[in-house]
Amino acid sequence: MHRVLRPGGVLIIANLDPGALYGLDRLRSLVRIVYRGMTGYRIKPPKGFGRHVLPEKALCELLGRSGFRVVSTETIKDPSRSSNIPIEYIRAVNV
Repeated sequence: MHRVLRPGGVLIIANLDPGALYGLDRLRSLVRIVYRGMTGYRIKPPKGFGRHVLPEKALCELLGRSGFRVVSTETIKDPSRSSNIPIEYIRAVNV
């Protein structure tokens, strides 16, 4: 992404972080993901699904080491359903 964006270009990442959920909320979310994958797409999730998910802090550090400056972060969670995975929006600029 650093190579493709010109200097000053903006990168926006929508990052799902199931690790932000705890206890039964996390279990319900993972069951829903597997169920939707099997019924909606007729396939099971790939082996190792969800193991390489980065939390917001780690992703921001990785962007900084890659030549980006993180401008803002925002986490959005649907309060009507406790098991919905929070979505983290990260906005970074190519320096």
